[in-house]
Amino acid sequence: MKSLLLALVLTLLPTPALAAVPGIVDGTPVDISDAPWMVSLVDLQGHPFCDGVLVGPTTVLTAAHCLAGRTADGIGALGGRSDLNQIADSETVSKVTAIAAEPGYVAPQRGADLAGLTLDTPFPYQPLPIDTDTSTYRPGTMGTVYGWGRLGANGPATTVLHEAEVPVVADDTCQRIYDTVVTGSPYDPHAMFCAGYVMPPNETGPDACRGDDGGPLVVDGKLAGIVSWGVSCGRYPSFYTRIASYLG
Repeated sequence: MKSLLLALVLTLLPTPALAAVPGIVDGTPVDISDAPWMVSLVDLQGHPFCDGVLVGPTTVLTAAHCLAGRTADGIGALGGRSDLNQIADSETVSKVTAIAAEPGYVAPQRGADLAGLTLDTPFPYQPLPIDTDTSTYRPGTMGTVYGWGRLGANGPATTVLHEAEVPVVADDTCQRIYDTVVTGSPYDPHAMFCAGYVMPPNETGPDACRGDDGGPLVVDGKLAGIVSWGVSCGRYPSFYTRIASYLG
């Protein structure tokens, strides 16, 4: 990771009123054996609060906004479970020894919504390779988003891992969506991209939702994006951290 701070304590500024992206809308359940790099971030009481992705035996990437107000000694990482409510023989739990935010992070809508966690216990699962090919972000490229979040904006919560396929959207479309809800800051195509569908009123399409924050968007078996924020679950494309801009 060529630009993540090697800091032991993460201090984040408060985010604007616009909510960070919430589960997977119109997705399907997936077994953890098919996504062994998926990690659930939990607090000291064992309650999940965000997702992450294993990119090395002791390294997890997530969204910086997930760690607002948190310190390393208040976070745990859980791997190897398909259903967060069901103990699995394959699971591993680790303390977090260090957290590091991408320099320049202020809020999800401003970009740089990326952070790294260092684990105390190495995870025995296959890490997800990082995609540094900028052609990955061509409009129409299909990716798969994963998470344990809600099944819709007003849908039920779920503890079962889901996945959904979404297309990368052209930057000019992302900018139009961005400009309708964000003021005082321009859309930054270097820092972010969006993926999903623009749906008719009262209809939804595959998308990330509440509880998927920090999870991965995977293209051809590599990490291309981190779930950052959204406008409405399944109604408009969600916004992702553009990994290729930050990691080598």
